[in-house]
Amino acid sequence: MTLLRSLLRILFKGGSPERILYSRSLFLAALGAAIVASVLAQWLAHNDHLVFVILRVFAELTMFMLWMVFLTARVARLRLANMGLVLLMISVLADVVTILAATAVDAKVVSVVVGLVVFYGIANVVAWAMRKPIQIGAVHFAVYLATVSGLDFAFRHFFDIVAGS
Repeated sequence: MTLLRSLLRILFKGGSPERILYSRSLFLAALGAAIVASVLAQWLAHNDHLVFVILRVFAELTMFMLWMVFLTARVARLRLANMGLVLLMISVLADVVTILAATAVDAKVVSVVVGLVVFYGIANVVAWAMRKPIQIGAVHFAVYLATVSGLDFAFRHFFDIVAGS
C-alpha cells in the first residue's frame, strides 16, 4: 500500500521518487509486470491485433533502454536505476487503470486522461533524476513519446505493406 501511495503522490502531487527504494528484484518484477500490463492494455482495451501488440511492446522496450543509455551520461547511476524502476511502476499502474476503466468508458477517452496524468508524473520523475526543472523532464519525455509513436507507426506501416503484398 505504501508503494501505491508513493506512486500516487508522484503522479498527482509532484512528489519525489526517493521514497521508492531500488532493488534489482523489484526492478525485474516491475519490468515483467510492465510488459504483461502493456500487452493486456493493447489487446483488451484497444483491441489491437497480436502482431501490433508485439510490435508496440518491442518499440516501447527498445526506446526505454535507449533512453536509459542516453541519460547515463547525465544522471547518477543510482538515480537512473531508481528513475527506471519508478517509470516502470507508473507504466504498470497506467495500463491497469486503462484496462479497468476501458470496460466502462471509451478506451480512447481513458487513454487521454490517464496519459495526461502519467505525462506529468513521468516528467516529474525525469526532472528529479536529472536535477532539472520539470519542463526539462517534460521535453525529454515528449521526445521519448514521439520516438516510440514514430517507431510504432513505422512498424504498422511496414506490416500493412507486407500484408498487402
